[in-house]
Amino acid sequence: MRSWASYLGPHGVRVNALVPGGMHNGHPPEYENKVGALSMLGRMAKEGEFNGAVTFLLSNASSFVTGSSLVIDSGRTAW
Repeated sequence: MRSWASYLGPHGVRVNALVPGGMHNGHPPEYENKVGALSMLGRMAKEGEFNGAVTFLLSNASSFVTGSSLVIDSGRTAW
């Protein structure tokens, strides 16, 4: 992200990434329980829980954000 942001920034282009964690999507309950247990909230994301982050990155609210990766994984990578 940072490399592309430094390359495209002078052209007014912002480059960011959304890094989602596991999402409930009809997986077998055993799988969802196992993956969900790896996060601080103890579950996978529900439908729509990434919408706010995507809206933020697409809106003018993030006009000064570039070269970033927004991690939304229920704290899984923070362990």
